Amino acid sequence: MVRTLAVLFASLVLTTAISCKSGGDKPRSEPESETAAQPAGSQPAPTPPPPATTPPADTAPAAPEPTTPEEIDAARKNAMLAGKDADVIKYCEMAGIKGLGEGGKGDGQSQLGCALAACRLDQADKAKAWAKGLPKALKDQANKICLANKVVL
Repeated sequence: MVRTLAVLFASLVLTTAISCKSGGDKPRSEPESETAAQPAGSQPAPTPPPPATTPPADTAPAAPEPTTPEEIDAARKNAMLAGKDADVIKYCEMAGIKGLGEGGKGDGQSQLGCALAACRLDQADKAKAWAKGLPKALKDQANKICLANKVVL
């Protein structure tokens, strides 16, 4: 314990000493060669305009909407991995995933993903519908995460 504290203290002293020696907070003056080369009344050359910006990659054309159940399932899983909760909800609705108590189709993991996405977007009614009929372990997990987002299932 004492050795760890000594190492931490030495690290703190070393980083403080390095930051003080670097002189990063001192104002820098222009080199004399640059000031002598410019006439007293002239202004520095104007800066060139910035280069034309290219559109960001996010504006790429969107992929077509999935139509087959396999494509919808893959799109829902990709949206879950990307953290796009609005898309997750859209694909859950497209796939017809409903709570087991409502006669819907879907496995527990799919329902859990749909319920959690709805919780993160404060859509309590949808979250409750998807959480209905979840196995106890998954229901407990959904309750914990939804309560953290202030949604009661």
